[in-house]
Order: sequence, then structure tokens, then C-alpha cells
Amino acid sequence: WGLRTENAHGLTGTKTIATWTRKAARNTSFTVTGSGWGHGVGMSQYGARAMAAGGKSSEQIIDHYYGPAEVRASSLRAGNNVRVHVLSADSIRLEPSNTLRIHTAQGVKQTTEPVRLTVDPNNSRRVLATLGNGNKHAMETANVEWGGTRYWLSGPSGTLTIPQGDGGSRPLTLAHGRVVATVVSGKVNLITELRLNDEYLYGIAEMPSSWPAEALQAQALASRSYALRQTASVKSECDCHVWDEIRSQKFTGWAKESETTGSTRWGDRWVKAVDATLTKNSSGTPTQAQSIWYGNLVADATYYSSSGGSTRDAADVWGNSVAYLTSKRDPYSVSSAAGNPNASWVSTVSQTTMARAFNLKDVVSVRFTTGKDQAIARITGTSSQGDTSTLTGTQFRSRTGVKSAWVSSVVSA
Repeated sequence: WGLRTENAHGLTGTKTIATWTRKAARNTSFTVTGSGWGHGVGMSQYGARAMAAGGKSSEQIIDHYYGPAEVRASSLRAGNNVRVHVLSADSIRLEPSNTLRIHTAQGVKQTTEPVRLTVDPNNSRRVLATLGNGNKHAMETANVEWGGTRYWLSGPSGTLTIPQGDGGSRPLTLAHGRVVATVVSGKVNLITELRLNDEYLYGIAEMPSSWPAEALQAQALASRSYALRQTASVKSECDCHVWDEIRSQKFTGWAKESETTGSTRWGDRWVKAVDATLTKNSSGTPTQAQSIWYGNLVADATYYSSSGGSTRDAADVWGNSVAYLTSKRDPYSVSSAAGNPNASWVSTVSQTTMARAFNLKDVVSVRFTTGKDQAIARITGTSSQGDTSTLTGTQFRSRTGVKSAWVSSVVSA
């Protein structure tokens, strides 16, 4: 049999698409066609880009994706720090561009040489800092600072680089805050303490700095709101509020803030967008910052790359209803103004992956329904023995690795 597609439009607008193959055949793969990238709840970043290009303000963008939540200026934790996890390892190298100082039991020690942090072999609860001159200092908490920051204003200006700090494989350079090392789960645990409302956000690399200013401001509002919710408590597994990776938000520190192409300082545009959502006093400390609120609580401002034409309801994706994270029409994500490379995509899923996704011996046919958000509501795989298994769109995306649950066809090959 070949591909057969059926469209049934009822009162609910639900569409059913079926893909059939001969049961005796063992198809080797499936071609999945779809749109969008990400979980689909909250703000579409490419949608925000298109809305800004069309003249919408950051508040209008936020209202579209998060309404009835709203943008509000608040002094909540205005000048407070956020603890950002950088790296957990047996050994961590710190490379100063100028001078570092470390607070030890013997006083403050300064060095212009790299510092090595390891677990003290004589006390597994302590960090051992080995300076360039070979001197070693053990302490339960190692506070490391460099000049020009709030922690050492009078020191010689510089930066600190952690060679494997960005994703565990690339250098992470910091220009603000300080780093704090402790021992967690038998490894050196390194976090950076930054002021949430400006220093931390300056390093958030979740949207290209070349995009329209109002889209950048909308991203700053969403990122700040996310971080504000996380600072309510410290996670014991990382001694942090947030991770520096996409399990929280992608943080690249000075690389984002200083991003330059030729003579264009793209990073300056991002910093300007962050600052446009802030009020600071004469000393440069934030006193108020705009974020997204629903009632008396900061909103859970989830976001993602792009939708397939409608955003998704939190209840359909994560099982919990949230008044402001409901499905909304999103033609912006797939419009030409978005410049979205994932407005349409095609992915190949192997028979092995598909069978594992459905927990079946093999898969010879797939049938799915879509909901009002145009994403998969339920998808059922049938094996050559007639066994069936049904997944949600979110489960199908996660288990097969396709970019989103906005799938238009699944064709066997």
C-alpha cells in the first residue's frame, strides 16, 4: 500500500492524518514533516521577531504570548544576586586576564597566574586552590574576585576565563561578579554570583542581538521573569539558582555582551535592550526592573524558538493548567518577517528509533490527530503483529528527536 491521507473537519476542528504501509513490510525509516522548534508554550522567539519587525512594542509582544499576564515594574530583588552554575569537575582551571584575588584562611592572596581548583585530598569537604607559584590553600568556600567588578572596584580591571565553563567544552569569560567554589557530590562546584537584573542578563544568549530592539526587550523581560522565579531558593545539587545551560537559560557571559562583527558591536544592542527595561540609581545599581506578572506573582515566562502557527497550552504539554500559558494563534512564527528556518522542516526517523519511541517490536503504520493548536494531540503506532501504542505529541517529539510536535505528515520509507 502507498501513503493515504485523510482529513476530517468536525465541530472541534480536529484533523486526523493516517499513514499506512503493508504490514508484511519492514520499512527502514519514516520521513516526518513539520513546522516550528521547541515545546511551544509561551513566547515564540521568531514570532517576537516578526511582531517587532511589524511595529509591535515589547509590551504588545508579551501581551500576545502571555496575556492575561502583564508587564510590570517592580523593586523585587532589584539589586540582588543570582547564583549561576558554571561547572562541576574534578579539576577546574581559572585564567585571569590581569589579577585574581582569593580569600583564604591566611588572608587575601593575589596572583596573575592561572589557579587550579581541586578537592582537597586531606578533606573531601574542602576546595584546594593551587596558585601559580605552587602555594596551596584549602577552604570550604573559595571566593575568587578580579579587578573592576563590584567585588574589587579598586583592583586592576580584567576578566576571568574558565576554559571548559561554557557547556563543559568551551571557554567561558566573565567580566562581572565573582566565582565561588565549593565541593558538591565529590566534585569542585563552581558558580558565579552576578546581579540578576543587569549583569546576569547581559550574558544571556537566547536571541540574536541583531534582531529588532523590541524583540530583544521582550526576551529580556521573559529571561528576567524566569530568573526571578528561580531565585526563591537555592538548588542543593548545584548550590545555584540557575544553570548556565538551556536547562535554565543559555548564559555565555562576556561573549554575549562583547559580541562584535567587524565594526558592529552587536552586544551593545543587547545590553541596551536590557537597560531599557531597568531603572538604576546614581551608583548604577538597579532599583526597579520590568518583568512579567500575573496577579501577585512573577509569571513563569517560558519561551522557545518558534511555533507551527499556534502556541501550545501548558496543560497539553506538561499537564498543568496555567491561566497565561494557553494556546494562542501565532501566524508570526511562520511569516516571512520571522525569517524562520524552521517554518517548515523534514526529519528522518529510523525504524529502530520509532519502535523504541512506541515501545513496540516494530512500527508499520502511524496514525495521529491534531488539536486546536495544530500540534499532535495523540499519535498511535501499530506493529506488524497488530500491537498498538499511543503517545502524546510531546512524548513523540522527545522520544524521536524531531524539532516539534507540529507535525503534518509521517511517511514510511
